[in-house]
Amino acid sequence: MKKIISIIICLALCLTFAAACAGEKPPADDNKGNTPADNNPPADNNPPEDNKDDTNTPPDDGSSKGVVKIGVFVPLTGDRAYQGERTKAAAELAVQDWKDTHGLCGGYEVELAIYDDKNSPEEAASIAEILVSDEDVMGAMGSQSSSTTMSATPVFQEYGLVCLSNTSSHTDYTKTGNYIFRNNCINAQEAEASIEMVQKIIGPKTVGIFYSMNDWGVNVYNYMTEVIPKTGMTIGAAEPVADNTDDFGTTIANFRAAGCEVIFVAATPDISSPFINQYRALDSEVQFSGFINSYDEQLITLTGKNCEGMLVPATWFNWSELDQRQYDFTKEYYDYYGEEPTSLAVQAYDCVGMMLDAIDHVGKDRAAIRDYIESIEYDGVQCVLTFNETRDASKTFAWAKVENGKFVQVDRSQYE
Repeated sequence: MKKIISIIICLALCLTFAAACAGEKPPADDNKGNTPADNNPPADNNPPEDNKDDTNTPPDDGSSKGVVKIGVFVPLTGDRAYQGERTKAAAELAVQDWKDTHGLCGGYEVELAIYDDKNSPEEAASIAEILVSDEDVMGAMGSQSSSTTMSATPVFQEYGLVCLSNTSSHTDYTKTGNYIFRNNCINAQEAEASIEMVQKIIGPKTVGIFYSMNDWGVNVYNYMTEVIPKTGMTIGAAEPVADNTDDFGTTIANFRAAGCEVIFVAATPDISSPFINQYRALDSEVQFSGFINSYDEQLITLTGKNCEGMLVPATWFNWSELDQRQYDFTKEYYDYYGEEPTSLAVQAYDCVGMMLDAIDHVGKDRAAIRDYIESIEYDGVQCVLTFNETRDASKTFAWAKVENGKFVQVDRSQYE
């Protein structure tokens, strides 16, 4: 009997313990709470009013949903490093300005993924593979030459990541596909602007073409040889130049023998400056006309008075007295980087700005970002930017002239 009573007591104690355990909360899972989303306040248990996807809506408490990145691939070493550093500085400034003005972008923290492509097509293609495989990267910008960028664009197109170039002027650049955009002028536009400027301001009979032996220089040369004869001007001589050339004696002799009154200089200042200096030492009458990449304080620094009177078309004008926003940005960039922005740096700033604007509106969605940029009307520091059917940005040109050691804006209306 005592045995039966003991069993009954034990059963009663077990039932009491089980009931007590049923009322306790389970212990916390130590592996939870490591992502930004897990730190948000508990969701309202009431069902939403509709089925709208809130994925791209920033949290009400202002906390971040994670990270978005914009890839930047430019030469940071080698003979084009100085150009890559300018683009890098402009991209950094664009992100900092966004953070100062808006904070998060579509609810995400913004980062730049910056890579040194060494101005190498092979490096750029490898970097593109890295960028497309990173699910946080929502767009890319690069590089410093058309050939380098175009080696990467097939990768961006295949994996559906926007590549927005600030420099690629080769006509075929955007033909890779619908994820490829450019925020700079194509070769034909640059050449037309320079030819029109020379024809209307100077009106020479015989001109020469001095051009770099790279994709950009050769394409500019080819276009000019088609267009110049239609204007009534004659091409007296055309001389290609390789990088690191330092003796231009024969080249200058050929231009002078042909009676060239104006030399179109299709080369960056590091290449064109020694040519201009050597030419001016022999001829004080010849005039020079450059392209967008000549609108660069480095040109004046390296040539001094020898580039006086040089004409340059530009999509941007530093310290503009006609555009307060351009004036303000010139000062901001100068304070940040220590020199005036080039047109390519300004274009880089607007490239990053457009991608941030897209992310802020459509969220972390590569396809939606592409669609947004295609139809964008972006109030950039250059102008209001839109893209045409070939995904080229629409641009207008200002005319600049070197006068008393600085670029001054030419009033186009007096030549119309």
